[in-house]
Amino acid sequence: MINECYYDNYDKKQECYYVNKAYGNAKEYEISDEIKGIKVKYIDEKAFMDKTKLETLKMGKNIT
Repeated sequence: MINECYYDNYDKKQECYYVNKAYGNAKEYEISDEIKGIKVKYIDEKAFMDKTKLETLKMGKNIT
């Protein structure tokens, strides 16, 4: 099962969305390339904190 990430935070300076939280405690997460036509560019340093089952993180092509 691939769990969802939370993209509700918009960075006005970089004009992008970013991942600030991951739901659940899954083995696999996937980050989209874009949300509502706007790029998802980075992941907050604490977004996957305490995800003890995490084995695979599929990142969108815009993550830097």
